[in-house]
Amino acid sequence: MTLKCTLLHLLVVVGMNTGTYSIQEQDLSKGIITETENAMIERALIIKKEHLDKIFDDGKVWEMRTTKTSITGRIGLIESGTGLIIGEATLTGCVDYEIPKTKFFAQYHKIEDLDLLNKWKYAWILKDSMRYHKPIPYEHPNGAVIWVKLKQ
Repeated sequence: MTLKCTLLHLLVVVGMNTGTYSIQEQDLSKGIITETENAMIERALIIKKEHLDKIFDDGKVWEMRTTKTSITGRIGLIESGTGLIIGEATLTGCVDYEIPKTKFFAQYHKIEDLDLLNKWKYAWILKDSMRYHKPIPYEHPNGAVIWVKLKQ
């Protein structure tokens, strides 16, 4: 049995019986202009330093989370615990199903301990990540754990 799922800009083909996996990229972003491309960044995602470094330096394009998101567009990237926005990326969406725990998908999420995917089941898809030369301080509101709404 083969399961095919469209992931906004990726098509994942999973061979359920054979254990073989393949992935084929589709470039749906060319020529598509969204309202958020030229807008101010309104929110920022809080991420631990080790994962941010992989986003900026190691090609990590899937930020693994415990829940799905409907948020898309340009977002800030906050280094957890620092009070700093250290970069930005475009969040294009998320995968609608739990990511299989295989080494094949590690090229996208960069998680070595696949047992962590028991908790972090959903891939939030990032593109066009950019680290700032000078991080931007922000006021961290009480209770903010995943997202921070930025004051304009």
